[in-house]
Amino acid sequence: LVLVPPSKGRGGALFRRSRLLSLVRLQVDRLLSAGRGGEPGVPACEDQGAWDLEARLLERVAGARPDLHLVYVPTAAELGVRSTCLDGLMTLGGLLDLEVLDLGPSLAAACPEGRGAGEPCYYARDGHWTARGHRVVGEALAEWLGP
Repeated sequence: LVLVPPSKGRGGALFRRSRLLSLVRLQVDRLLSAGRGGEPGVPACEDQGAWDLEARLLERVAGARPDLHLVYVPTAAELGVRSTCLDGLMTLGGLLDLEVLDLGPSLAAACPEGRGAGEPCYYARDGHWTARGHRVVGEALAEWLGP
């Protein structure tokens, strides 16, 4: 990784140089678009360069933290569908011998967004979890990690 100072503009050069930052920006733009009534945000995770960068970062962390786990956090639009983001994370976990928890089944079963029941787990305007969403995720994590 090379630290390159951002340009004096609005970060355009920085986004052009960083695949990871570009991927984050894409996801934020999709969520904002969905909040304004645009297409629902199913993240695009096909950027192999971003996955390669993620793998290099996680290799460094995993060496220092043998208790590291990966958690897949789906958007509301990803509940009940197969996501390229989940596929990529599962592949990455396999390569680095890291466990991966998919929160999709827990959220889909408990939340109306995934055809479950009860109050919503995601806020419609910005895609963040509601109190119920946090509770569902907390219970899934507690069960997965054990005592």
